[in-house]
Amino acid sequence: MPPIETLRLYVKTGDVGFPVGADTDGHVYLGVCGREFRINTPEDDFELGAGDTIRFGKDDNVENGWLNDPRQPQLFVEQADQFPVYLRYDPHPRDDDWVLEHAYVTFNDDSFPMYETLLRGTLQMGHRSTLFVHLVKHEDTPASSSKDLMRRVARFIRSTDR
Repeated sequence: MPPIETLRLYVKTGDVGFPVGADTDGHVYLGVCGREFRINTPEDDFELGAGDTIRFGKDDNVENGWLNDPRQPQLFVEQADQFPVYLRYDPHPRDDDWVLEHAYVTFNDDSFPMYETLLRGTLQMGHRSTLFVHLVKHEDTPASSSKDLMRRVARFIRSTDR
């Protein structure tokens, strides 16, 4: 079982709010391998139309990285299939909303396994709608959509190398 040294999460915030802004100052958490990781970097996260790359573990870019480290206690890639993989939103203030466009997570800087949202469009999150969205394990696709998948993976990898 390969140990998880790095969790890499890409989150894209929508660029249109319903009826207010899409961005948030609320708290967002990644659930994976039976535990949660607080998504909070020194940057302004989850801004209107922005794509954020968050790293946990080796070369992390999160605040309190030592508390949000998949190596303490050590997690393993195979454990991801044993528990739900999800994002949880905790609005602040309580009536805040966040519009999620897309998210995916990978392990140890590998392209696969990848867990991603299946959103076609955007999802407004908040106490008036939903606080959770599950990410599903990416399965192999028919050859007709492989080009699109490879373009998305290449964009993800380029965006995380910044």
